[in-house]
Amino acid sequence: MHLYFPPLAKRGLGGVELRHKIMTVIFNKKTSINARRRLRKQKISAEKDLWNKLRRDRLGFRFRRQYGIGNYIVDFYCPKLKLIIEVDGATHSTDEEISNDRIRENYFKKLGLAVKRYFNSDIYNNLDLVTDNIYEICLELSGRKSSYTPPQPSSSQEEGEMHPSQQTIPTNPMTKNKTDPS
Repeated sequence: MHLYFPPLAKRGLGGVELRHKIMTVIFNKKTSINARRRLRKQKISAEKDLWNKLRRDRLGFRFRRQYGIGNYIVDFYCPKLKLIIEVDGATHSTDEEISNDRIRENYFKKLGLAVKRYFNSDIYNNLDLVTDNIYEICLELSGRKSSYTPPQPSSSQEEGEMHPSQQTIPTNPMTKNKTDPS
């Protein structure tokens, strides 16, 4: 997608200054600073738990919290990978909210951004699996490869049945396999 903003171009701004002006038209607009700050201060446990896993480059990728993109504020954003992580509560299961989420996602996709959604219950019940999944997505988007290969099911297993070691995939170096006895 190629964006052109004539009023900025007429001012004679060039190079980095023009790029910065264009980026602030879409990303982290100054008009949404107060809303972003208010959202950061709210204590939503699922978002807080996930943020503790994502912050300070713990997965090897930098994420921003409550990041403004256009007229929207996303829960987490990795600028390098153009990846948005959204945490949805119970209100996101209504028809109206589902419709609004689709509109948001279409807007983000037009900007070339990837969106991954998780429910609060996923984070409360399986935080390590959610973190592992995000790590795998980050590796895929960055072009890096995971060093983990899940074991193949034994031939004695019925087709379609999942091998116990495949139920928890320990790909993230910051998490420990819950089924691992060591």
